[in-house]
Amino acid sequence: MAGKGRFGILMGLALLLAGGACLLVFGMIRSKNAEIAGLNGKIAQLTSKLAAVPTTPTNGEASKGPKKVLITKRAIPPGEVILKDETEVIDVPEDAAPVGVLSSFDELKDRIPIYYLGERQMITENMIRSKDDITRAGYLVDKGKRYVSMTLDATSQGVAGMLRIGDRVDIVCTYQAKSTDEKISKIVIQDMKVIDIVDGDKGDATPPPGKPGVQPEDVPKRLGIGSTVTFEVTPTDAERFIMIQESGIPFKLILRNYMDTEVVSTPGYTKTDLINDAFPNFEKAAPPPPEPAPAPQKPTGTGPRRF
Repeated sequence: MAGKGRFGILMGLALLLAGGACLLVFGMIRSKNAEIAGLNGKIAQLTSKLAAVPTTPTNGEASKGPKKVLITKRAIPPGEVILKDETEVIDVPEDAAPVGVLSSFDELKDRIPIYYLGERQMITENMIRSKDDITRAGYLVDKGKRYVSMTLDATSQGVAGMLRIGDRVDIVCTYQAKSTDEKISKIVIQDMKVIDIVDGDKGDATPPPGKPGVQPEDVPKRLGIGSTVTFEVTPTDAERFIMIQESGIPFKLILRNYMDTEVVSTPGYTKTDLINDAFPNFEKAAPPPPEPAPAPQKPTGTGPRRF
């Protein structure tokens, strides 16, 4: 019986402690609710005061109108020529326009960016320079890239003089394959960006078709024999590029979309591949039968003489 009494006492104490804890928690919750209600009241007062603030200037001045600014349509790295279709003129509040911002494409005046321009970024005077103002061409080379030049001749113009600054090209070489006895054409360097063009003596300044009113002096010369082209390549591609030139391997430049930077893998192409693809039912002529072996000749003479 004594044990049961002690158990009852302990249970009673436990219930009292639990009840006290519940009362304490309930009191804390009521206190926090009161604080939250007070904060909500203050927020409501501030909101009403802000709503009463006038949105137009109180000194009678009219709000400033929109300003036309030139922005980029895509990201443009430093040193790359900005094309007209890569820009756009939009209206922004005059207070939002930075100092020196360009308002039209004509204000570029063939200048190139010296900083990285992000997509839909406003172009300002301090972001661009003319080529003559850039004292070191190395400022224009992207990190991890190299500049390398070549002079075009009649055998390397695979794009018929269509290259412009900002274009991208691949190099196709024709060489003797190790595994076969025939030549193979294969893309050996991809995604070479045209950085600069120095026109040769045989360039053509004819305006492009479909653009009436364009003056010849406003159109860059088409590439001709003797034109020197500078490309941006990786260090490995620079080694390949120089080896192609030094070894005398025939090559052609092929033009690709200026926004296409994907590197593809191709097996190459041979004369046999061309015949099989163009003439799938073509049967090679059977080789001529081997010539018959010559008949053994009869011995000449009467043999040894006997005396």
